[in-house]
Amino acid sequence: MREIKWTCISLIAFGLFSGCATSSRYKMTTNEQLVHGATGVVSVVPTDSNNTKMRLNIKHLYPADKIRAGATNYIVWVKPEGSGTYQNVGALQVDNMLQVEYATTVPFASFNVIVTPEAGNHIQTPTGPAILAKRIIR
Repeated sequence: MREIKWTCISLIAFGLFSGCATSSRYKMTTNEQLVHGATGVVSVVPTDSNNTKMRLNIKHLYPADKIRAGATNYIVWVKPEGSGTYQNVGALQVDNMLQVEYATTVPFASFNVIVTPEAGNHIQTPTGPAILAKRIIR
């Protein structure tokens, strides 16, 4: 009985403290010029240091080489508001259900996020077409 009481208290406290940072969810825009079927949602949570925790949930993400010849994976890019340069923030790992969950923290409050099929993990600029995109403004 004592364990149940402390579990309930812990859950209530967690709910109160996790409510301090407001999470926002955005449906990502799909590139209609490509036949790919992918849909995505990006969730963002501001941090105390003006960074942004970002989580992508993508469904129906077909193998990258089906979208662009020579592509081996998908890269997530962010471009800070007011900048002209995208930054590679990671490669996506697509599961056998063609789904992805990806999380990272970026040092920006407002930015554009895109997903592109690419031929490698460590490239410096996007070369493939953006299959999903969203502008985040906080």
